Amino acid sequence: MPRRFFGLLLSLTLALPGCAKKTAEKPAVAAPRAPRAAVKLSVVVVDDPGLAVGINLLRGEWAERSSGELEVREWSLRELLEAEELSCDLIVYPTRYLGTLVEQKSLRPVRKSVLEDKQFRFQEVLPLVRDRAMRYGGEIFGLSLGEPPLMLASKGESPLRFPQGSSLIVRAATYSDLQADSALLFDPQTMEPRLSEPPFERALRELVALDQEETTAKLSWPTAASEASKTDSMQSFTAIPRADQVYDRSLKTWSSGEEIGPSPTFLGFSGRLASVTSSSRNAVSAFKLLKWLASGETAIQVSQRSTATIWFRASQTSQSTKWLGGQNASDATSQAVTKLLSRKNAYVLPRIPGIDEYLESLDQVVAEVLLGNLDEEGALHEATTRWQAITESYGKQSQRAAYRRHLGFDDP
Repeated sequence: MPRRFFGLLLSLTLALPGCAKKTAEKPAVAAPRAPRAAVKLSVVVVDDPGLAVGINLLRGEWAERSSGELEVREWSLRELLEAEELSCDLIVYPTRYLGTLVEQKSLRPVRKSVLEDKQFRFQEVLPLVRDRAMRYGGEIFGLSLGEPPLMLASKGESPLRFPQGSSLIVRAATYSDLQADSALLFDPQTMEPRLSEPPFERALRELVALDQEETTAKLSWPTAASEASKTDSMQSFTAIPRADQVYDRSLKTWSSGEEIGPSPTFLGFSGRLASVTSSSRNAVSAFKLLKWLASGETAIQVSQRSTATIWFRASQTSQSTKWLGGQNASDATSQAVTKLLSRKNAYVLPRIPGIDEYLESLDQVVAEVLLGNLDEEGALHEATTRWQAITESYGKQSQRAAYRRHLGFDDP
């Protein structure tokens, strides 16, 4: 076959569709993904330098976990109360201000996904912390970093901000059947103070009689021991006992305290909560931070730095010495605290707007009685008048609503 024929055949073959040599196509290069923007979260810690230091030390670890930044600021109680808006994502504050912040609509309820998270282990939080300290109006607005129960300390000064007024309230509570009626300080229907009722009259008489005794035990909580006492002899803390008699408001009679049962656990006089603010623009990240701070070893590391907190989970009881300073409390104290926080009944200081104003005015009146400047009957009348004025300054109806939410009552 002529060579020319083969050349023609080859040229025809190469010309057929699909048989031509194709140029290799370069794969499309995907555009590089933009790195996720780092979220900067701000945390405000109110009236607790120890907690502020603890959270600040976690900035590096949080950056590794979230690729975000953490800014920690400290506020005084005055700055908190004067702030028109909470300019932060997370706020750590004294438990008694929970109602104030909720009524100002400054806090977001804790998300259900946080409470149901297996790592957070909500059900392991000690019962009274979980069911009372963290709730307001039936909702959980903050996670606890520790809620010490008030106890009797064998020595030392009371760490209470308003010791005289608080002592009167606690002593009157031991004379009341709080299982039947937890509304000790105000009538929940009228918001009228109950300071002139028999439990307060008897409590004030006792405070006057005990004022001259130097050995009287002080209201305190285990983490409140000073640095000096850690090297001193071991300090003893005991539960506040029920009084020998209890007043029945409905029957206007006194009965044996033993028939009522043990004194309730007293909460709200100390303690710290952490909440996500309603002004936060990074709520998703803020709730992740909240859960992290209140869980596992992080919670222990942070909480133990404060003199206003204590362990709040059943699993933390074995590590109680981290809160107790090692030398300033006995093993019996550790057991007593866990037992108190595991009870069903508690008296929680009203977490309503102006709570410090109520306490301060009562504190001043009791101090005047102890100085001999006021008689006992006149003092309770004076305290009642002052409380009425405070209630009016905030608005009686709004205060009534806040008090009922604090108590867990549904408005009619």
